Amino acid sequence: LYAAQGMIQEAVSANEQAISLAPTETPNYVAGSQWLARMGRFDDSITLLSQGFRKVSDPALLYGAVSTLQLQKGQSEKALQTLTDGLGELGETTDMLLAMGHYYENRGNFEQVHERYSQALDAQPDVADVHIALGDLYLLTENVDEAIRAYRQAITLDPATPGHYIGLGNAYEVGGDVRQAENAYRQALVAAPTLADAYLRLGALFQSEEKWEEAEATLQQGLEMSPSSGALLIQYASLKLAQEDTEKAVALANEAVEASPTAGTLIQRASIYTAMGFTDSAKADLLSALAIEPAAIEALIGLGDLFKTDGDRETAETYFTMAAETLPG
Repeated sequence: LYAAQGMIQEAVSANEQAISLAPTETPNYVAGSQWLARMGRFDDSITLLSQGFRKVSDPALLYGAVSTLQLQKGQSEKALQTLTDGLGELGETTDMLLAMGHYYENRGNFEQVHERYSQALDAQPDVADVHIALGDLYLLTENVDEAIRAYRQAITLDPATPGHYIGLGNAYEVGGDVRQAENAYRQALVAAPTLADAYLRLGALFQSEEKWEEAEATLQQGLEMSPSSGALLIQYASLKLAQEDTEKAVALANEAVEASPTAGTLIQRASIYTAMGFTDSAKADLLSALAIEPAAIEALIGLGDLFKTDGDRETAETYFTMAAETLPG
């Protein structure tokens, strides 16, 4: 409730109380770490997750979450060591294999990703999360038909989870079937009527078809449900920019960063500024994003592109090199 209203510090405090009451529940540590990371407190987030290693019955998700945070900080070697420690303690459980796959996905090593996910599938073919992971991999490697099959299998195994329909809709959209994509996003809303991501996807889909009224109505409905959703506000800003209402676009983008001052939101606002020709403001946002998340690949590439456009090839090359080092694949 606090998080939905943008009251992140209050959300963190409430979560601390939840952990004190139920110190063996994995979701409490994961949720608390997410709120801390949203505030840019990555070290505190990692510490919280690490505290749960010896308290929860299955800490695989915690090892995976710590590894992800370390990757966001640009600490790839530490991230791999965290997962190695988890494998040493827990063995090749499904969750640990998925976490290893996620690590290699972040590093751009898709061969290793496929190997880990295939091992997880062989071990537990009836776990929906395994099929979702494979669907995500197939989509990244532009194998749309296989992605659709994987997402559909996940839905068959677990029809109540709205995120599965989001994955399916995204696959249909990439494949060019917008009506099936729309149907999938609407199914996500049937499963979770307040899901911000579903409203965002539908709004963006309508925007891509230049159905301006439907796009705006969808985004406004989503914001009624989740008024502090930075992603929804950014998408609304993008819509207003497409309609050439630049004043409203800037106001919405600023509101998004106020509601959700994360690296991702700053990167998205930078894209709005870039489209409007405000390159200095875009650079400032991307640098702020890197201060929060030093390994943010989109920020590094974005800065490289901006400096290249400005004719500063030396600085552009510096950021492109940093991006290549962050994601060697």
